Amino acid sequence: MWQSFLKSCDSWLKPSQGCLLCHDSIERLHLCADCLPLLQQLIMSEQVCPWCAHLSVGGAICGECQQNMPYFDRLWASYHLAFPLHQIITEYKFHKQWSYAPILAAWMQENPPKWLSDLALDGVIAMPLSRGRLFERGYNQSEWLFQFLSTSSLISSQHSKVKIRRLYRPPQSSLPLQQRYENVDGVFSIQNDVNERHLLLIDDVVTTCATLNELARKLKGAGAASVSCWVLAKA
Repeated sequence: MWQSFLKSCDSWLKPSQGCLLCHDSIERLHLCADCLPLLQQLIMSEQVCPWCAHLSVGGAICGECQQNMPYFDRLWASYHLAFPLHQIITEYKFHKQWSYAPILAAWMQENPPKWLSDLALDGVIAMPLSRGRLFERGYNQSEWLFQFLSTSSLISSQHSKVKIRRLYRPPQSSLPLQQRYENVDGVFSIQNDVNERHLLLIDDVVTTCATLNELARKLKGAGAASVSCWVLAKA
């Protein structure tokens, strides 16, 4: 269904023919030769903690994660959240710039998790929105990323769906960091069987990992064998 829908929306999802940042001639990835390095300098290296994506010598598990082990098994962010990516994601997420979805998905494909090909995935989950948030925004930005990623060879749209209900709460971005964990506590409910399944979560931005961790907690509590996370950018 999604494949035919994306084809039918090709005209209004088609990105601008010029560089996304300066509108000059495109070199690759919808950026010109001068702007492309601005994105490439944000590429996440492997010298990060595999559980929280904070910088870590040798890619070792950081001290914070050793003391507070997350419920998900691994986390990879393709980029650091900084200029110009931060501004583009803001436009995409909050200002209905739908045409950025295939571009951002292509940027994720440029720096995928090294462990992705080793996972025997049973399902891929785009971070769900509550019905209220979906009504306000008009679309789920993580779902759009997943659908365009699924047109690549990295993940498949054929993975069985996991139905998740999310309660309406204030947006995480509107809260101080210390309140974000309380805000997502108990916000998810799993609607179908995930027992012994190996799952991948797709999201756009991670800051505290609170939302990913809460969803992973519910999935593990429902019997999921593993939960891995792939996000576009880490703040």
